[in-house]
Amino acid sequence: MINLVLEKGSEKGPVDTVAEIAEWFDEGELKAVVSDGRLVEWLIERFEDEIAERVKALGDTSGDDFTERLIAALWPDAQAVEAKKARSRVTAARERAAEAEGQRQAAEAAKAKAEAEERLKKAEAAKLVAMLAAEQKRKQAEEIEIPDPDELEDLSPHFALYKREAEKGNAMAQYGLAACYYSGMGTKTDSKMAVEWFHKAADQGHAEAQNMLGRCYDNGIGVSVLKTVAAEWYRKAAEQGHAVAQCNLGVCYLTGEGVPKDNAEAKKWFDKSAKQGNADGQCWLGRCYLEGWGTRNVHQAAKWFRDAADQGHAGGQYWMGQCCLEGTGVKEDKPEARKWFRKAAEQDHVDAQCMLGLCYLNGLGGRESPSEAVKWLRKAAEQGHAVAQDSLGDCYMAGKGVKEDPKEAVRWYKKAAEQGDANAQCNLGLCYKYGAGVSPMAAQASKWLKAAAEQGHMGALAELEGRENEPDTDEDSDDGESGGGGWGKAAAGAAIGTVLLGPLGGLAGAALGRWWGKKK
Repeated sequence: MINLVLEKGSEKGPVDTVAEIAEWFDEGELKAVVSDGRLVEWLIERFEDEIAERVKALGDTSGDDFTERLIAALWPDAQAVEAKKARSRVTAARERAAEAEGQRQAAEAAKAKAEAEERLKKAEAAKLVAMLAAEQKRKQAEEIEIPDPDELEDLSPHFALYKREAEKGNAMAQYGLAACYYSGMGTKTDSKMAVEWFHKAADQGHAEAQNMLGRCYDNGIGVSVLKTVAAEWYRKAAEQGHAVAQCNLGVCYLTGEGVPKDNAEAKKWFDKSAKQGNADGQCWLGRCYLEGWGTRNVHQAAKWFRDAADQGHAGGQYWMGQCCLEGTGVKEDKPEARKWFRKAAEQDHVDAQCMLGLCYLNGLGGRESPSEAVKWLRKAAEQGHAVAQDSLGDCYMAGKGVKEDPKEAVRWYKKAAEQGDANAQCNLGLCYKYGAGVSPMAAQASKWLKAAAEQGHMGALAELEGRENEPDTDEDSDDGESGGGGWGKAAAGAAIGTVLLGPLGGLAGAALGRWWGKKK
């Protein structure tokens, strides 16, 4: 047993208190060690002085009661050690629990991390798959070589290709299929199907499809007219740098359709379009500078009109003709004006046709040719151009370039008058007053003269204010020499018409004067 005590001592290291001895053995074990006969000596040799002194204090170690006395001396310390051990076990248990909880939390964190990493891997894999699919589609498109509809004159041969690839989601093919339905090339015209496919391509960011979709909403092609939606699609394309859409958006701002009216914003978009070489944008930018929509600058106006005109733009050619005719931003040059009017007129520009007709009628910029004048005035008049209708009426009334026909003159005057043309209203009023081409009707004469007068037409105002009180001179003479006969009236009418209405007014005035004289 001494060996056992020594072994435990060597394992534990130096023993500092008697209690540490007691914790090794229960009461029976202590009795056994004591019976060996060497315990006291060993204790005295092995332990510190305090313990040795306590053992010595027991006195005689050979007596039968030594064991009881030794136990009595050591046992209280043993109880304290047991309490300490109990606290240590509780602390150890708590530490083990805390360690276990830490391990559990670490395990859960590791699991969550592993799951997050797995999700990330899956997301990266999905992204990679999508990228590969997109690349495959791109390569397929390149291999198939889907043609751009805007570069083709006839889409019919490509309809099947567009349809097949459009259904696979190819934006260019979707735009091409929409263009086929829009134009009726390769299939029947179907505006609703066109809009459907324009939408699909536009939703993928195809700028041309966005612009075309805006045009459909702007003009009610395949859908109801929705100006705000039109402007939004124009904007999407314009912000991608689409020159035509930029011009269209500028028109929206200029007219206030779909967006608040804003001349400065309109000019901004026209400028963007014009600087990309878009002829429509150049012509509109010229109009902005000419009319002062933003900033007035006639030299800039002429510059942009010429840029558009040089590209064959009918509007630019017409406005370049106006600048040359009036000397606006350029030197006045009537032959040059006539040249530009002809270029535009031959492209069916209605304003240019009217102006070219007037040039031929009055000899502006070249020879006078009444027949050519009537030709071009008729082209414009048949398209509803009010000034051309009124001027053609003058030609029929005067018999210039056509056979004199007051009834035909009245027909054209009426068309123009109903559009609000003040000259035509005045002419029609005079026809009704004097019975030129129609039966005299005072009420109709008054109606149309007043309509013209309300627009500030000087001839109509003079007729209403002065003619009512004029004496009837026809009773004095009808030989035409004194001004009371038909040709005298013709001369007076021509003079008044020229002063009030210009050269064409002279024609109409002369004709009306003759009719006045004949009726009298």
